[in-house]
Amino acid sequence: MSDAAPVTSPPRRFAGLLRACVSGALLALLATRVDWPQVAESLGEVRLELCGAAWLLYLASQAASAVRWSRLARPLGFDQTFAQFLGLYFVGSFFGLCLPGSIGGDVVKALRLGRDTPTRILAGGTVLADRLAGLTALLVLAASGMIALRWRIAGPAVFAVGATCSAAALGIILVMTRVGARWQRTRRATDLGRAKPWSKLAVYATRPDLLAQAFAWSLVVQGLNVATVFVLARALEIDVPLLALLVAVPLVALAATVPITLQGIGVREGGL
Repeated sequence: MSDAAPVTSPPRRFAGLLRACVSGALLALLATRVDWPQVAESLGEVRLELCGAAWLLYLASQAASAVRWSRLARPLGFDQTFAQFLGLYFVGSFFGLCLPGSIGGDVVKALRLGRDTPTRILAGGTVLADRLAGLTALLVLAASGMIALRWRIAGPAVFAVGATCSAAALGIILVMTRVGARWQRTRRATDLGRAKPWSKLAVYATRPDLLAQAFAWSLVVQGLNVATVFVLARALEIDVPLLALLVAVPLVALAATVPITLQGIGVREGGL
C-alpha cells in the first residue's frame, strides 16, 4: 500500500472558500459606504506620534497576554521563560492571521509549547483557559460600558460599575472552581482518570487564584486594546468617546470570533 499525502477534505475546503467569499462580500459592501476622499484626507493628516503610541500599546497588550498565559501554564509544569512565552504568543498571533481556520494560531502555540503528545494536550488546555479568561474580560468590559451608557453614568462611577461586574465574574469563577474541585475529588475516590494526560488540568479547579489572576490580566489586555483604538482614532482626528469604544471594541472582538469569515475579516471592519 503506497503512502498518500494528506489532503484537505472537500467540506473543509468548501467552508474555507465560503468564509473567504463572505469576507470579500462584507469588505465590498463596506467599500461602497466609505467616503474615500475623506479617508485619504485623514490619512494625509495622521499624527504619526500617536500611531507610534498605539503601536507601543499593542505591544504592551501582547506582553500582558504572555504574562497571563505563563501564569496559567507554569503550575502545569511548563517552565519556559517569559521571553519564550512572549515569542510563542507572537508566533501564534502571526499564524492566527495567516491560517484560514479560526483557531490555527492557538494550535500552533500548543504544538510549540508542548514537547510530545501528552504535554501538547496540556498546552492546549492552557491555551483554552487563556482564551476563556480573555472572553470573560471582554464580556465584563462590554457589560460595564453598556450599563454606563444606558444609565448615563460618567466619571469615577464608571469604574464602580466595572468593579461590580468584575466582582460578579470572579464570583462565578469561584463557584465554578468549587464545583470543579468537588468533581475532582469524586474522580479520585473512584480511581478514574488518574493516568489521563489532561488530568493535571484539574489544578484550575483547586486553584481559583490562578483563574482570578488570569482574569485580572485579561482586563489589562482588553483595556490596552481599547486604549489602542482610542489613540488611533485621535491620530486620525476622530472624536470618539472612550466610553463608546469600551462598548464597541469588545463587542466587535466577540463578533469577529464567529466563524463566518476568514479571521473575522469584514466583520471586524464593518462592525467597528
